[in-house]
Amino acid sequence: LTGCKKAAIMIRGYSQGCVRENRFEANESCGVYVSESACPLLERNELRGHTMPAIMVKEKAAGIVRGNLIEGNLGIGLLLCDTASTLVEGNELRDNRKKSGT
Repeated sequence: LTGCKKAAIMIRGYSQGCVRENRFEANESCGVYVSESACPLLERNELRGHTMPAIMVKEKAAGIVRGNLIEGNLGIGLLLCDTASTLVEGNELRDNRKKSGT
């Protein structure tokens, strides 16, 4: 998914599901935006060249972010904020302009 004006994928409400083995590149917002009480699995994706966080998880969202390659983003690679309680494991973050964190 490339060149989207907003997040390439938004997962909101009480949604669950799996986003696996996709390529997200050069979107003008986030690659994947997770909010409210959503609880997805984000696994083995490649996210590059986003102007905002490649993956943003906020509010009461949970889920798992595992085994993703997050590189070369202008913003933060992975951002968890508010009361998000996401398990983050085995991701590779490199060459992002801003530091990744919570």
